[in-house]
Amino acid sequence: MSSESPSPSERALPVNAPHLEEVYEQVRRAAAREALLRRLIARIYESLDASEIARCSLEELARFLDVDRAVFARIEEERDLVEPVHEYCKPGVPGAQPSYRLSDYAPLVEVGRREGVLAISDVETHPLAHPILTPYRSLGVRSVLYAPIVRAERLLAVLWFTMTSRTRVWSVEEIELVRAVSHQVGLALRHAELYQQARQLEERYRSIFENAVVGIYQSTPEGRILVANPALARMLGYESVEELLRADIERDLYVDVSERRRNMEILQRTGRLDGAEFELRRKDGGRIFVQEYARAVTDAGGRVLYYEGLLIDITDRRRLQQQLLQAQRMESVGTLAAGVAHNFNNLLTVILGYASLLLAQLRPEDPARPSV
Repeated sequence: MSSESPSPSERALPVNAPHLEEVYEQVRRAAAREALLRRLIARIYESLDASEIARCSLEELARFLDVDRAVFARIEEERDLVEPVHEYCKPGVPGAQPSYRLSDYAPLVEVGRREGVLAISDVETHPLAHPILTPYRSLGVRSVLYAPIVRAERLLAVLWFTMTSRTRVWSVEEIELVRAVSHQVGLALRHAELYQQARQLEERYRSIFENAVVGIYQSTPEGRILVANPALARMLGYESVEELLRADIERDLYVDVSERRRNMEILQRTGRLDGAEFELRRKDGGRIFVQEYARAVTDAGGRVLYYEGLLIDITDRRRLQQQLLQAQRMESVGTLAAGVAHNFNNLLTVILGYASLLLAQLRPEDPARPSV
């Protein structure tokens, strides 16, 4: 009996080639799914356009799964509407209908909402597909994979992938891939929606800022204007906002520097300026009266970062107030004059009365009569 140890080749276990090929194929498919998911996530988050997010996700996933038809549909629950927005079809495969009633697909959608994905290998035998077999048959649908997109318990959309050429048993890996993609698409759609809302809000505020009839500004404590709207530039006689931004508030705009310092003291002490009235100098040297409302914007430590506020041109109002005051003064003078005249008339009446009595007592030839 030999005492020699077996060689490495003799110690090696028998290799099952078909088994290894299966393992390699599983690893390859897993790597491909991972690469697709990473690629899709990158593309999804490169865009803030909801339509582009839906389109690229649908097409990439449809090609990877090698399905005959794929649809991304927008859902409006309050209108009982499922509306296809994007569609992928292989050549010769008919497209989806323009719209569907959500209530017709309610059982499928509810299961999909609860489980994340609903896989039907054969629509002819699956109980949930029976109520809608007629439209399925008209479209040639034999297998279907549903993935509702839900955010904050709100049903936003649905991804569905169908086979028309044959029935298909959807693998666990395919179902999990669709689940992961639909989740990422839901997040991205929500981000896109928030971005659109923020942009619309920004545009609305910009429109208010640009078209306001009052002057709006931000300025530094040192007296430099950071931001101004066109109305403020016009109010102060500047050709453009850019020209106004080069002005020094204390040197170029205030008629009375002490008023600027008083306003700054109030802002620093209270953080607000509520309706202060003072004169400003226009670029052409003219003067206007303004009313200012402002607040100090500070950091977490209480340090003033900038001031923001609005200026209202009250020159015409001041002029009207002066005219009203002058009219009131003239009315007072008129009232006084009328009172004096009335008193004078009373005195004159008494004098004339006494003169009449005196004339009655004087003889016609009396030399004092002409004087009376």
